[in-house]
Amino acid sequence: MSASLICVGENNFRSTLQTLIHESATFSIEVAANPFEAMQLVQVQHPDLVLIQAQQQGAIELCEEIKIHNRLAWIYCIVIEDRPQVDGQIQALEEGADAYLKIDFQQPKPNLTRLLQAQLQIGLRQVLAYQNLMRENDLLSSIALSDPLTNLSNRRSLEWELPRVIANARARKQPISLIIIDVDFFKVINDTHGHLVGDRALEILATRLQHNLRLYDTPYRYGGEEFVIILSDTQSIEGEAIANRICQLIREQPFVINNDLALNVTISAGTATLQPNDDSDGFSLLERADQRLLKAKSAGRDRVIGGD
Repeated sequence: MSASLICVGENNFRSTLQTLIHESATFSIEVAANPFEAMQLVQVQHPDLVLIQAQQQGAIELCEEIKIHNRLAWIYCIVIEDRPQVDGQIQALEEGADAYLKIDFQQPKPNLTRLLQAQLQIGLRQVLAYQNLMRENDLLSSIALSDPLTNLSNRRSLEWELPRVIANARARKQPISLIIIDVDFFKVINDTHGHLVGDRALEILATRLQHNLRLYDTPYRYGGEEFVIILSDTQSIEGEAIANRICQLIREQPFVINNDLALNVTISAGTATLQPNDDSDGFSLLERADQRLLKAKSAGRDRVIGGD
């Protein structure tokens, strides 16, 4: 497989290693004259491996700096000692090096090539194992943050994302609004037609939300028959207008469950817009929207109540 590495050290050290590596494997190799230059490359290129000449000032610190960054810690660092009289193995391994090789460049080249290639393969195996684990974790995270019925993001995803949206909006001095939606008389649908029909109604609602929102608006299934929509860069009046448009859309287009059943469904909604005194997690923003949803239902349903 093709992999990337950065070789750090003096000219002779770098050229010798490049020759040995190219004789045995295909690598994309970048070189750096010192650890400072190497760290700049590492932050941009995220190589699979870093080979560091032990006698370089800052060699150990380079390993340590790579390992303290979560997004870089998987990079496999090999410290290579080409001066047999110097022994920094313990410190190098303690500070973050994954391997420490003592290489006598006077040895026959085939032996050096085999030794270096063997160590590179060990490093690549560990890097691949880490990358596979991260892909599995990403898959599990996407499953954990997704609602299996509607394929919308779920409540956990909202609780993770809303603070980030708020922080970004405040940093950019932009407004954000939020809508909480509840399906009117949903229990009646379940009791009359069964839970499978109720589930299908929620699927249809989720699809309509996805197809009728702006690209930068995000719907979430909050729980049961409740949905939340984050409206980025949206003032209060515009947020209420969007909520009213959604209510009208749901009201005017029956939910076709199957060839024999179409349901007339309505929704109620409450809206809220971020205020300077709202908390950074979005609890107060959600609470205001939820209270207005309750008022909309108490006032007869099939309507929007906003404010702010």
